[in-house]
Amino acid sequence: MELKLFIFAFVVVPAYLLLTLVCMTWAYRWAARRKVTVAGKSATVLGVLILALAIPFGDHIVGYAYFSHLCRNESGTKIHRMVPDVEGMWWWAADGKTAQALGYRFIEGGTDPHRVTRYEIKGGGMIEHKDVPMASRYVFRSKTPEHIHMGIVRGRSTIEDLQLKEMLGETTVFQYRGGWLARTLLAGFGGSAGLCGTEIVQYEQNGVDAIGMDYSKMTPLLVEAVNALRAEKDSEIRAMRAEKNSEIRAIRAKTDAEIAALQNRLDSLEQMVAQLASTAEESSK
Repeated sequence: MELKLFIFAFVVVPAYLLLTLVCMTWAYRWAARRKVTVAGKSATVLGVLILALAIPFGDHIVGYAYFSHLCRNESGTKIHRMVPDVEGMWWWAADGKTAQALGYRFIEGGTDPHRVTRYEIKGGGMIEHKDVPMASRYVFRSKTPEHIHMGIVRGRSTIEDLQLKEMLGETTVFQYRGGWLARTLLAGFGGSAGLCGTEIVQYEQNGVDAIGMDYSKMTPLLVEAVNALRAEKDSEIRAMRAEKNSEIRAIRAKTDAEIAALQNRLDSLEQMVAQLASTAEESSK
């Protein structure tokens, strides 16, 4: 890599600049022979300079335009269906911290979905069960990065319902690795030329071989789904509380009315007793 950069910086770039200078000189003399005005000569030389600069970066400009189009129209997170009361799920790279962060009762991980490691949250602590059958109905999958063209890589992550064989949600990300100059001569030197969605996949310096995932940014789909479910549950709780409050108010009003009726009857009885007592006194006299 260092030799390639050295050759590029001290051989290719000077040679290309020299060629550009020669072309600009030729264009100026060509315009002079045709007795073009000073403004015309300047425009001719400027046109050659712009063309010389556009040649190395032309595919980069076109590729970035297509990358921007994909970002606007296809990237991001989509939730197709929400599932309440999910106790746990499977994700090959999951650990105990993942279960605690997402609020599940358990989460299962491991490369073999038939024999997994289950991290169970129980009694305020975490219990690890190794080499057990998978109990999760829902799984999180990261698809192999797909190289589209023009240096654009597409990555997809999905949450699936194994029982119904249904995709519940997906996240699509795009990464642009630049034009031919950036990918070939400057590979691994300048990093990614563009990124949209969520950067999940990490690559070797050649920009082709996937080596891992950035777990700190891995869970946008999970977090969004969990937040949506929490919002739905909070709404249900508020509705239940409002319904209960309404029932409590109705019961209280009914009780108050019954108490008032009993109080009226008690007052009537007291009046009757007072009248009987008065009558009895008069009779005794």
